Amino acid sequence: MQFVPDGANPNVNLALVKATDYCQDNPDIASQLYSYGDTNSPDALMSVTYRAGSTRTGTENGSFPDAFTDFTAPGYSGLAATTEIGTTFGLAYDRVNKMIYASAYMKRHSMFGPNGTGAIYKVDPASSTASLYVDLNAVFGAGTAGANAHDANNWDRDNNNTAWDAVGKTALGGMAISDDMANLFVMNLANRRLYKIPTSGTLDNTTITSVAFPTPNDADACGQQRNYRPFAVSYYEGKVYVGAVCSTGSVRGRWGYVFEVDPTSLTYTQNPILSFSLRYARGLADPGNPGDWHNWATTFQAVNQNGAWTHPQPMFTDLDFDRGNMIISIRDRMGDQTGYQTLSNPNNNARSKGITAGEILRAAAIRRMDGRSRAMAAAVVVAQLPKIRTRALAEPNFTFRKIITQIAFRTPKSASVRLHKYLDTMNSLPAFLTRSI
Repeated sequence: MQFVPDGANPNVNLALVKATDYCQDNPDIASQLYSYGDTNSPDALMSVTYRAGSTRTGTENGSFPDAFTDFTAPGYSGLAATTEIGTTFGLAYDRVNKMIYASAYMKRHSMFGPNGTGAIYKVDPASSTASLYVDLNAVFGAGTAGANAHDANNWDRDNNNTAWDAVGKTALGGMAISDDMANLFVMNLANRRLYKIPTSGTLDNTTITSVAFPTPNDADACGQQRNYRPFAVSYYEGKVYVGAVCSTGSVRGRWGYVFEVDPTSLTYTQNPILSFSLRYARGLADPGNPGDWHNWATTFQAVNQNGAWTHPQPMFTDLDFDRGNMIISIRDRMGDQTGYQTLSNPNNNARSKGITAGEILRAAAIRRMDGRSRAMAAAVVVAQLPKIRTRALAEPNFTFRKIITQIAFRTPKSASVRLHKYLDTMNSLPAFLTRSI
């Protein structure tokens, strides 16, 4: 900390840094590739540099495909094979020891790794070697992370509705690592418990702890507690955040939630810090196939038009933060319940493929504004009234257009008074107004 006199002082320099915000210029991005059945692929976990590929958008160097070789350069690197880790989803990177953790995931028509539903694998990207880090089924008892629902003798059908319903309800989901790299936090999709696992030392039922999903009682609560399906896990500024959906129900089915967890005591907030509906119109999942979200289906459900299955079911699979704003990833469960040219439909012998319709949402943080900030915001808006009036006439949302009109089509003094009243209530400029400036 430095104390400096008020006013200009060119000789003072102060730099503040948070290690977790640091990233090199061209980092590697790790992701998974899934293989059919028990086919072994060397790149079940792979990496590619952030700047890989081309920035071209047309045919500057000729026609497709001959002139487009730069779109695959540099190529990706295989880090672990299917026989080593199988299907995984949750990833966490230990930046101190330079190790990747990958958690087992249930994907129909594609096999688990050698240690089944409760496995977390440790991958060394420098040597492309993988090993088991911990198996929750071994530590806490068989079936802790659910039974293996696959039929290894018939990957085309893969146990019909049994494997269909196991998606999102078996094995592990999201995973995060604490800022000090001391603990992993992973969601068990089978028992819906959040596990805290140390990254060093003995791993047993005394060092690994867990907490059950809460029973919310707020106005947006899911009809029955068992219908909450947690998945996403994120660590941000000393707190763990868990994303969940209400998977079924006539009132709150297809709702999303974010809960906060104290990483030391593993205590949930009883009620979510964010609730939002997923019942809005979404256009098409595929040409001719509606894209609106459905409740989770326990048996095969699909629209089969033009040879493709669609039945969007939301899974809240990832949660990231951008300067306090939440980036919410909604994965379509249908994509993990079906394959490509497989017999996913147990009711006939027709081969087809599943089409997914996931999406990314953004929840903006509302920052508290003091009196001076509100005055400055109001002054900016008043100064831009002519521009805002033009924007108001083109605003497609009726509610937003009404509010803008109530502010914009007034004298500057009257607009300032009305805007101050709005800011006193909401404590921030609404996004639809700031994008008008």
